[in-house]
Amino acid sequence: DSDGDHVADRWVTAQAWQQEGSVLAVKVALLLFTNRAVAPANGATITLLDETLNVPADGYLRKVRLLTATIQGRLK
Repeated sequence: DSDGDHVADRWVTAQAWQQEGSVLAVKVALLLFTNRAVAPANGATITLLDETLNVPADGYLRKVRLLTATIQGRLK
């Protein structure tokens, strides 16, 4: 929160935090995949937060799940 309105104004990586006290929320991304090959082997790209991953053509199904959570006590 850069203007004091208790609304996230921008997202930064954990390494780019300058004022941890102004962090209002965190985003978490999970990349889930099957434990064995179950699909035709097709390569693809997956976006995980701000990273693009090249997925190998290995037959594993993959799914991205995103979670945005506010930090308790930081909102009015």
